[in-house]
Amino acid sequence: MPDDPYLTKRFLTAYFPPSIAERFRDSMDAHRLRRELIATRMVNELVDLVGSTFVFGLMRDHGVGAWQAVRAWLIGVDVLGIGELAESFHAGVPFPHNGEIELEGFFALERATTRAAGWAIQNVDRELPIGAAVESFRGAFQDLAVQFDHFLTAGERERFETAYRELRRAVADGEVAHRLARLAFADHLLSTLALSFARKISPAQAAATYFGLSAKLDFSRLESAIAEVSDEDRWERRAAQELAGELHAARMALCNALLDEGDDFPGAIKLLRSKRSARFAEAAQLLGEVSTMPTVTMPAVHVAIRAISRLAART
Repeated sequence: MPDDPYLTKRFLTAYFPPSIAERFRDSMDAHRLRRELIATRMVNELVDLVGSTFVFGLMRDHGVGAWQAVRAWLIGVDVLGIGELAESFHAGVPFPHNGEIELEGFFALERATTRAAGWAIQNVDRELPIGAAVESFRGAFQDLAVQFDHFLTAGERERFETAYRELRRAVADGEVAHRLARLAFADHLLSTLALSFARKISPAQAAATYFGLSAKLDFSRLESAIAEVSDEDRWERRAAQELAGELHAARMALCNALLDEGDDFPGAIKLLRSKRSARFAEAAQLLGEVSTMPTVTMPAVHVAIRAISRLAART
């Protein structure tokens, strides 16, 4: 991993004073401690931003090796721009003289990073260079992040507004609170962009389809139940992540099915509903039942997600 060219610029060049880095720019790749310096600086930054157990959590939840977890973390933080936000937090910009509130900001960054890293593990080709992955998504992510909340519906809009209210009580700067609330949807934004790239459509059209679907099939309660599964039982946690992956795949398949029906979302959802009426009715009924449960159990989540997967299947 330290041989990835992106990491030389990201960690090694920044290690030296600018004058030295400029003068010996062409010699950086030949530095005898290049790999050691990159690895040390990378791990130091990771632990500083998300803590010493972050990699273990990704390995446990997704069944990957340490290097894959670190790679996913790096893609996530660089696409989301977590480093820049963290620097402003360290400077105390939105948290004047209040360490407890500052921690709330860092916890919000950690949650966003966890979502983005989990998405990267499941969806970014392991053979794709880190720099290419970051370049593909970073600009588009930043553009979509400032407007996607206009597309939110049902439980996802409620979740966003709740996150913003909670962060607004903790963060003095309203814009920072808004940005952190948006980052809580990092994995959804990345999925929306992946849909946009694959279908060669605008991010806005992809977002209208991706988030508009939740007005008919509200996935938010299932996602909340999965997120609340305790870390105490690693098998239960792993099972929850497997279900999250299945739900994501089904949602993306449904989005593609809707886009196959045409650009008019209301018309597309009507056509899909008529073609798959029995499966649509089953999924909608189960999601309605889940939404009224005081406590959503894993068996209920499992049954509902399997119904959504059947709805998403073409046959």
